[in-house]
Amino acid sequence: MRSVPSDIASKLAMKKQTAANGADPSASIWIGRPTTALTTDVFLEKQTVLTATSITDSAVAVCHPRQGAVNTKINIAYIASGVAHVITAATKTKISNHIWIDSGFEVDASAICIAYDGTMPKNDQGKVEFVTESQPYIFWVNGGALYVQKLGLLGVVTLAETNCTDVSAIRAMWSDIGGFDFGLIVFFLLEGTIYYRQLIDGNWTEAETVLFGPSGVTWTEISAFRTWDYRVGVQAKTSDGVVYELFTQFQGIGKTSSDRLEVTDITAEGDITHIDYSNTQTEENIELSNVVGLGDLLSTISAVCLSCINVDDGAGNWGVKIVATFDKRLSSLSSGFFVRDANSNTYAATASVIADSGRTITFTVADFNAAEGQTCEFCYTPGTTVSEATMLAAIEFEFVPTNLDAPVADPPVYKEVWNE
Repeated sequence: MRSVPSDIASKLAMKKQTAANGADPSASIWIGRPTTALTTDVFLEKQTVLTATSITDSAVAVCHPRQGAVNTKINIAYIASGVAHVITAATKTKISNHIWIDSGFEVDASAICIAYDGTMPKNDQGKVEFVTESQPYIFWVNGGALYVQKLGLLGVVTLAETNCTDVSAIRAMWSDIGGFDFGLIVFFLLEGTIYYRQLIDGNWTEAETVLFGPSGVTWTEISAFRTWDYRVGVQAKTSDGVVYELFTQFQGIGKTSSDRLEVTDITAEGDITHIDYSNTQTEENIELSNVVGLGDLLSTISAVCLSCINVDDGAGNWGVKIVATFDKRLSSLSSGFFVRDANSNTYAATASVIADSGRTITFTVADFNAAEGQTCEFCYTPGTTVSEATMLAAIEFEFVPTNLDAPVADPPVYKEVWNE
């Protein structure tokens, strides 16, 4: 307890406590508590997600698709008995309430990582928030090769062909104000050396070597992370068991949006090589034989639907998004795409997004959760959609939707009973 000084006590006793009266006391109070190390399970929530005894690697990624909103789901990638899997659960406040669902992803692998791409906009208070895409990227190593695939979509990209042993990925800084994007960065080990590649605007850069850090070491394990001031770092383990942390440079303590370098007074030195010009024959006879032409020719045959799956819309609803893959490129999408269930109910597509390849299209469809447990058809009624050089023909492709949540109708309740 502390006593109140007499000058403050006299001001507190005044009936008119105003600045003009020289008596407007105020207090600045700090309330804190000591930092306590988490040493017992009393301070921790736990949930047993998997019980397999042969798990050799795992990684976690959290989906946060909307600014100012809560996270929507958690993804866990893991390897058990040499096979990689991905399971997903909608975010719950109580950790024991998470219900984990297998995504269907299954490949042979020796190392795995999962990470979201996204942006980092500022809110009205100037605070940066990492807003993710709706689906994560999965990186895995198999037979010395490094692969990546976006969960729920077709198409696997090879990032390294041989000698890869470990992988870890993290999203680097992005700014719409500064106009820079360092991309989704994947770090990987090739023959004991750290390399990285960046996914920027949908394109993977060439592999670069991490040249700083201790010399003469052989790296065996790697884990990437992002600091509170938006630097990217890796924790790497050497063959003799020593762990190092490597960081990128400060970005102006997270606030400098760009740098400008100006170089002046440039001079060039070099030897000038004399060039002799000669008048030669202006006509030649060149003969070619056994010429073989290679390349894609525009087909006059309509595109064929190869696959169709329903996917999560990012909010846990599997009944509004359809991803269809064709064997040829499509363009000039028109209306006419819809889903038909076993009861002949139809659900029209209201929007569509074509991937860069032109062969994978994501459709937004009227909610078809009522088709739970039914075999459905992905259909198209011919219109103005073009398949390379010809019009797209009619489509009726069967598929079985997964993870649908059929609405539960309230049964009738009796109000009166009598005998006659």
